Amino acid sequence: MRPWFIIRKLRPVFYLMAGVWLISSIQQAADIKSNGFLGSSFLGHQVMRALKAVPPQVMSYRREFMRNYPLQVDLLPYVMDKIKNGTEIPFKKHYPHNYTYLHRPDKCKFYSHKGGKLAILVKSAAQNWYRRHTVRTTWAKIHPGVIKVVFLVAYNKSIQSMVDYEADFYKDIVQENFQDAYFNNTLKTVMAFNWAMESCSGADYYLFVDDDHFVNVPGLVQFIKSLSRDTQEQLFLGFLIACGEPERAEHSKWRISFELYPFDLWPPYLAGGAFVTSYSVAQKLQLAFPYVKPIGIDDAYLGIVAKKLALRPMDSVHFHTTGPYATYEYFIHGKLKANKTGPIPHDVLSFPKTECV
Repeated sequence: MRPWFIIRKLRPVFYLMAGVWLISSIQQAADIKSNGFLGSSFLGHQVMRALKAVPPQVMSYRREFMRNYPLQVDLLPYVMDKIKNGTEIPFKKHYPHNYTYLHRPDKCKFYSHKGGKLAILVKSAAQNWYRRHTVRTTWAKIHPGVIKVVFLVAYNKSIQSMVDYEADFYKDIVQENFQDAYFNNTLKTVMAFNWAMESCSGADYYLFVDDDHFVNVPGLVQFIKSLSRDTQEQLFLGFLIACGEPERAEHSKWRISFELYPFDLWPPYLAGGAFVTSYSVAQKLQLAFPYVKPIGIDDAYLGIVAKKLALRPMDSVHFHTTGPYATYEYFIHGKLKANKTGPIPHDVLSFPKTECV
């Protein structure tokens, strides 16, 4: 029997095998779309390797961010309508903060209006009891009645009994039941804004600061008083990162995947070590959180939400904890240690001047 005759007889079998392969490929692609994974078949492994070899599609922040970052709606008018008229925002809360308080201080009471009422929310790891003690016995004692200081702590099973004792004794711990971990700092920040709006809405300003910083409270209050009334109302001020790029290195502490954030740039944001907001700004941010997809990098996330609300972060060298302007003359001192004195610039308050805005 001739070979060509055998091939002709087997042609329907070849067609059938090709059809089965095509159907299998389509099904595997559907699995990727619906389930995020492939089956354990040889074909699945081959397709998976091919997909990994394809570089991810990076989206342009300038062209596509406002249209494509969830939720894809203009939040500002709905947030303003909620503030002015009490109208509920007509969208599902896709990103609710479903955690329970373990410790919650009493509502803020301010006994003096001199210089404006300031709530200071100190972000602290559960095990950093010694830093909290340092804050309580140094700069947090200044201006009693004008400031309110609380510490933001998450759950750590191994030392929770110590946190319980500390919270009962000092009455200044805000804690919820999510795990104390670096990439839960965004949860800690959302918790801080929620508590501020629920229990400390009488404050005029809110300072968010890490527990390894020293705050010159009289200087900060004096600085805020020196600003114009319009600036005070829209205050969202700190160490501005005007045009930052997401970190993609595999083993970086700050790595963010393309799946979580596909854009090439961050919106302008304030470095998380220390920043201050007015009540008006804090209220808008807090109302918007359930409608904006969170990421684990808390300061960049605040920049994302601010961009959605058309809020413009402001830069002040007084908040620079690194670089040439991190000096003893300024209000926030990083790491509670001496910084090299640098030249004092003339423009101590500015808006971002780059096209990243």
